[in-house]
Amino acid sequence: MANKLSEIGSAFRSNLYEILSGFDSKTKPVDKDSFITWCSPGLPFDEGDFDFAEQGLVGSDSAQTKRLALQAYNFARLVDFIPSANGVYDGIGVWKLDDGSRLSTVYGQILKQSQLAKSEVSSSEKEAIENAKKYLYTTVSKKTPQGTTKNIKVDTDDYSDYKDYKDKYLKAVRQYNLKRIAANTAAKEDSASVLDWQLNGQTYRAEMEAAWDDWVSKGNKKDVEDALDTLTITGERSLKSWRTELGKDLKDSEMTGLADPLPFQYTTVVPSGFATAKGWTEYSLSHYQISEKKISDTKDWQANAGANWGFWNSEGSTKHHSEQHSEDMSVDDFALSFKLTQVQIIRSWFSPEFLESHVWKLPQNSTLTDVPSDGGKPPKGSFVAYPLQMFVVKDVVITSKALAEAARKEIEEHKTSGSVGWGPFAVSGSYVGNHSSDTYECTIDGASIKIPGMQIIGFRNHLFGRMPDPNSKITEWE
Repeated sequence: MANKLSEIGSAFRSNLYEILSGFDSKTKPVDKDSFITWCSPGLPFDEGDFDFAEQGLVGSDSAQTKRLALQAYNFARLVDFIPSANGVYDGIGVWKLDDGSRLSTVYGQILKQSQLAKSEVSSSEKEAIENAKKYLYTTVSKKTPQGTTKNIKVDTDDYSDYKDYKDKYLKAVRQYNLKRIAANTAAKEDSASVLDWQLNGQTYRAEMEAAWDDWVSKGNKKDVEDALDTLTITGERSLKSWRTELGKDLKDSEMTGLADPLPFQYTTVVPSGFATAKGWTEYSLSHYQISEKKISDTKDWQANAGANWGFWNSEGSTKHHSEQHSEDMSVDDFALSFKLTQVQIIRSWFSPEFLESHVWKLPQNSTLTDVPSDGGKPPKGSFVAYPLQMFVVKDVVITSKALAEAARKEIEEHKTSGSVGWGPFAVSGSYVGNHSSDTYECTIDGASIKIPGMQIIGFRNHLFGRMPDPNSKITEWE
């Protein structure tokens, strides 16, 4: 039975969404208020493009320092975007609001323009707030590429451990879901997946539960979340100082690019060495799973903000969808496999706790003409969410005679003019990182398409509720 590329794309989104976000009766939800944005095209990187996250910004010589500085600049600007619940990350330029605003820009405007409730805080509450801040954050001196020193707020060891063990738990959940879904959607000839689940299902569940227990016992889960609650709840009664400190964090994190002398907020990732780490999850999708309707097609908007599944090509800032190989194209055979990992985006200068508090509102003369978020499902507004994690894949292999032939034709036609891709995967073109002049190209061997390197294919975004959402009992404002 032939399937349209649009049907393959829908099955892929549903399948991966359940693996990444789905929770059954055995798993413990981490963030239900989230949705996925798929990249179109995927964002290709070299393993070395994240050296800055492990090594810092100062290298052994000027050439290495420049390379690390450019990496940090490129990544910070890349993820400084506000996701749309109805769109995709277009990848050609950084997705941003129509007026050019980035996440850091809008966040800064809210800090400056927000009107706060009048508040009083006791000495014991002040002490609790300060203790929570000291537990979660510390200040370190960082050398900038320009040779100056800046004090930047970073996570303490306990908070870093919390995020690390949270990441390990999410990986265990992903592995558990992957094995469970593989068994439930297995092709007739794929008895191995069914037997694996029958024999090892309890082991995968035990590993997931052990990862949860480690997060609780070794990852300081309760202490960290209690401290975060203190900042959100008790901190609401010390509003001016809270907002002032957040504004200082934003300003202190600002650096200036070298090659492109524009400001950027330093942003990093956890785990910092993910590119070369072991433990990437093996993923596969087959024609049989799609044709036999083994994968339920979710209509949930949280899974379906995504890419067009035809071939595309881009030239400069212009992207074109192929008419000959559109998502209405049908294929008789199809298989997809790759390795997958989730990477947390760390912005020490950003406080969603303030944004989600109920003690601020925007004045009538605010320059933010749109409500940041109306809290709808899906939401509307200028600041409905922020990217929390990115989904990175490598060793992508697509097996389909028709798709291989289509890829060969598209690459040949656009070889000298830009990038070529299919769905959220970039098949050929230039790297996003600091060697954007370097190009890559897939290998097509018969019915097989092998894409080199790794790519960001999507983001998990934390979804804000209504924002601002001031407490109706507040009658006095500063």
